[in-house]
This record gives sequence, C-alpha cells and structure tokens, in this order.
Amino acid sequence: KKKKKKKKKKKKKTSEQRKDDDEGEEDFISLEPEKKLETGKDQRRGEDDSLMDFIPLDGKKKKSRKEQRREAAAREAKERCVPWVSSKVRRDYKKLPTALALHREVEAFLAWVKPSPAEHNMRVVVVARLKKIILGLWPKAKVELFGSVRSGLQLPTSDIDMVVLGEWPKLPLRTLAKVLERENVAKSMRVIEHAKVPIIKFQDKATSVEVDISFNQPDGPKDADRIGEYFKQYPALRPLAIIVKQYLAVRGLNEVYTGGVGSYALILMILSFLQNHCPLPSRPNLGVLLMEFFELYGKTFNYTNVVVSVRDGGCYYEKTKSKLGNSYKPWLLTIENPRFPDVEVAGGSFNIRLVRQSFEHAYHMLTAAFSESTRRDKRPLLSRILFFTQEVLDYRNWVQDNFSEAADAAMEAQATAAGVAPHLQSIITQRKRATDSDSDGEGSEHRNGDSAVRRDRPAQQEQQQEEEGDSDSDSDK
Repeated sequence: KKKKKKKKKKKKKTSEQRKDDDEGEEDFISLEPEKKLETGKDQRRGEDDSLMDFIPLDGKKKKSRKEQRREAAAREAKERCVPWVSSKVRRDYKKLPTALALHREVEAFLAWVKPSPAEHNMRVVVVARLKKIILGLWPKAKVELFGSVRSGLQLPTSDIDMVVLGEWPKLPLRTLAKVLERENVAKSMRVIEHAKVPIIKFQDKATSVEVDISFNQPDGPKDADRIGEYFKQYPALRPLAIIVKQYLAVRGLNEVYTGGVGSYALILMILSFLQNHCPLPSRPNLGVLLMEFFELYGKTFNYTNVVVSVRDGGCYYEKTKSKLGNSYKPWLLTIENPRFPDVEVAGGSFNIRLVRQSFEHAYHMLTAAFSESTRRDKRPLLSRILFFTQEVLDYRNWVQDNFSEAADAAMEAQATAAGVAPHLQSIITQRKRATDSDSDGEGSEHRNGDSAVRRDRPAQQEQQQEEEGDSDSDSDK
C-alpha cells in the first residue's frame, strides 16, 4: 500500500514540459541516418552499427579488442631479448636431437649471463663506497657480504647483500638511511623494519645497483660459504640455480618480501632435487634436468604434507612428524634449515601457489617441443620461457663502457684503501688471467651480440672467423 501511495504522489509531466523535451530532441543533430530497428537480434545489430558510426574527437576509429591484443603481443615480443641465441644455437636445433640442442642452449645462456670483469669492478666500487660510510659511523662494526655476490650466483640485475655486525640497543636502520641520503649515495630508499629480517633497500645513485643492508644477521655469510660447498659436491647445482633464478626474476617471484622464493630456499630446493635423483653422469644434460625440476615442483611435489630436508644426503618426511610448517596455511612450502633443523627457510613465501603454477607452465612449454604436433617448430626452447629486456642490455653496455678493464688498477687501489674483503679483490685478478688466456686462444666473446666476435679485429676478419668457426663446429659434430 505504501508503494502505491508513493506512485500516486509522483507528479506527472505537464503538457508544456513534454513539449519542451520534444523541442530539445529536435534541436539535436544526429550523425546517423534514421533507422527503424526491430526487436531482438536486429535491435542489437543496430546498436553495434551505431557504435561503429560514432566519430571520436581525434578523428580515429576505436580499435577492436583483437587489434589491441595483437599490438600488445607485438610490443611484448619487441621487449623480449634473447641475446644468447646465436646462429650456432639455431643450427643445433636443426641438426641435433632436441634434448642435446637444449643442453647447448643452456650452456650458451650461462656463458652470456656470466658477469664480466667490468661488472665485478662496478660492484667492488659500490661496496667500497658503502663500507667507507658505514665504518665512518661505527668504526668497531664489521661489514660482510653474502647472497649472490658471495656465492657466485649473480645475474646482470642481481643486488648486493651486505650485513653490518655490531652492538646497538636498537637496530640503526633509520640512522644509516638518513646518512646515505645526506651523502647523496642512495635513491629509491625503503626501510623495511617489520619484516622477519629488517633491511634497508635502495639503489646506488651512481650505478643504479640494488643494495640490501641488514644488521646483526651472521647466518647470511655462513650460509653463503655452505652453498659453496654444495656447488663442489653437485656441479649441476649452480647452472640450474642461475636459470631458475632468472625465470622467477622475470615473473617477479624471486623476492621473499613479495611472497616469492629467495635464493637460499631455491638452492635448497634444487639441491634436494639432485640428492633424490637417480645417479647422475659426470656431465649430465642440463636441459633434461631443468625439465625434471619443473615437473617435480610444478606437478608432482606434495606441498601440503611433505618437508624438504638436505641433511645427511637429503630426504623427505611428513609435516606431522616435525614442528615445522604452518597449520593455518598447510599449502606453504616447508624447507628445513640444514644448520638449524628447527628453523624453517621458506615460511615467508606466501605466493608459493603462483610459483608452482609458473613451474608447471615452464614444464609444459618445454615438453611441447618434444611432441609430434610441434616438432616442426625449431625455435630455441629456453628462449620460450627466459628473456631479458632491452634495458638490461643497455645497462650492461653502459657498465662495460664505464668500468672497463683499463680501470682495474684504480679500482683495486680504492678497494684496498676502503678495506674491502680480499675475495672481491681476487675476483679481478682471476678475471684478468681468464681474459688474457682467452685472448691468446680463441678470443673473447661479445656479450651483447648474437655471435662471438673479436673486439679488436676489423669487420672483415670477424666474418672470416665466424665462417671458420662454423665449419669447425660442423666437422666436430
């Protein structure tokens, strides 16, 4: 009854108001011809036609969704750079079995990703500068490196992990952050105080290198030394870790504070995979091992009930028989710390479901090349799941131009004056010897091109060397 009363109370339009509305409609000039539309499908077709006849102010017709998707795919394809895919790698996929060609492509990727002497020099300079500032604040403090720089897993975009050891009533995160900003050393500063491991994250202003500084975390350097021992026991561990790390970095799943898998947890995952694998030959096929790793942690591994352990040769055991794991989130990955069995390593990786889906996707992408339906597609397999952006290539060129081998003497002197760790100084000398031996033999590879060329030879000799190298490789096969 109330609704009926409200309807009656509503005022109806007077005849004068209706006339005014009709006059307003007559003043509107439509761009469309008059059409009598029927109900149903014809009416919907007429609506679509009216949308197509609409002329926007910029004079361009609106692109369809298919065209927008094609343009987005084209832009993404341009941004994806695969500099390790040379003509030799493409020939391997045409002539060799797919598994062997994948192994050769993995080797080519590792050779391109390997840090150059200029990149090592740049990191030495950054560490020396930061260490000088930190010791100026706290002379009795101790600064050490850990992470990828110390373990040898650094990528072109890897950050520098530093730990400051000392005695403070409260961790001086804000104090150091203010000093770095005052010295005009850092940009994009972030102080993460409420994380499991409080850190300072920033970019070095001169080199744009990402830096993470933590306080009173002595386990980091010890874990890095233990990783070096694992590399000696399992030679396939390092290459697999580098590839999977780059695969996760491309998808933004390599940082713990964003829910991804950190470097240490990833190494333990790969180590457990190798420990529980059947006996490996002296020179295993890295491509096949990579596919098996993606299959294990992308399809078959039981994240809900199993704990990963690498102690005493490696094993799996149930979560119910240990104190590890989160009962409220049983789907999280649980990895036992080899130094402290009661401590969990991957507890902060809350996006592990997304990581698992990405591993499954990589497995299907790689195995699709072995099926009969896609065997004609001879594109390199690794380039289907891994890539670098043009920014990374430009950055490596910039580093090569500004931190070349000619500045090694100055870098070593600056590092010695700042008291940098000796193992960083030895890196430069080792790289010098390696480059000298390479120059006496086959020559150094250009890291940002599609083929190996001599840097100090003219273009004609470069072409002759490429042709001779191709004929030699074919005869060796």
